[in-house]
Amino acid sequence: MILKIVLLLVTVFSWLLFIKIIVDKGKRKENGIEENTIAISVKLLTGIIAVCLLMITGVLFLNESLILKDQATTTQVDTKGG
Repeated sequence: MILKIVLLLVTVFSWLLFIKIIVDKGKRKENGIEENTIAISVKLLTGIIAVCLLMITGVLFLNESLILKDQATTTQVDTKGG
C-alpha cells in the first residue's frame, strides 16, 4: 500500500516536471533561445518516464480495484449460498 502511494506521488511529480519542461520550452521559443541536443534528449526522457510511470500506476490501481471487486462478489455469493 505504501509502495503504491509512493508510486502515485512519483508519477504526479514526474508529470508536473514534464508539464513545466513543456511550458519552459514555449517560453524559450518566444525569447528566441535555441536548445542543445542534450536538453532536448533529457526532456524526451522525462516525458517517456512520466508516461511509463502513469501506465504502471494505472495498471496497479486497476488490478487492485479488480481484486477488491472480485472479493466483494465472492463474499456476496458466499453469504447468499450459505
